[in-house]
Amino acid sequence: MAKQTQPKEKRNLILTAGHYGFQSGAWRQWFDEGSETIALRNLLTKALNTKGMKVRNDSDHERTGTVIKWVNQESKETDLLVEIHFNAVDNPNPSGVECFVQPDCTDFELRVAKDLCEATARILGIPNRGVKVPKLSQHPTIGIIERTKVQAVLWEVCFMSNQGDVKAYREKQAQLVKEVATIIFNACKL
Repeated sequence: MAKQTQPKEKRNLILTAGHYGFQSGAWRQWFDEGSETIALRNLLTKALNTKGMKVRNDSDHERTGTVIKWVNQESKETDLLVEIHFNAVDNPNPSGVECFVQPDCTDFELRVAKDLCEATARILGIPNRGVKVPKLSQHPTIGIIERTKVQAVLWEVCFMSNQGDVKAYREKQAQLVKEVATIIFNACKL
């Protein structure tokens, strides 16, 4: 069951890229997760800034351990962390969006994660794989979720190992950025 959170006038947001540049994440000749997470983070930050929201970002060159340390130092001033990733597996067929949260996540985290999944699936025309806990991921742990002291959502936008997902992402990126920025803005202004 989700923990309850008290509504605030405004929430403080950190957006992280999940990777730190070229070939630092999953890579295929048609898609580099390390570069794409940074680009999407920057587009979302710009869209949120345009709405009047201040967003703090990780550095383009910091590894996860350093980002976790920084987030924990900022934890008193942070109400939500959204980390961006693109899924990848050896099989080119899996498709879809999913988000990860802690098993004891708050209602706020769960709502943001569900909204991100629903909007991404609808816009890109890919399956909504839903909101999951870290033990259901392909990795034994998800550090940014399990080792930070803030409410956090890890957003796996689509499968970059699936060329159809990538095509949809590239074609609908502007629409996705606009809608995700609105979701985050509306959630954070409560």
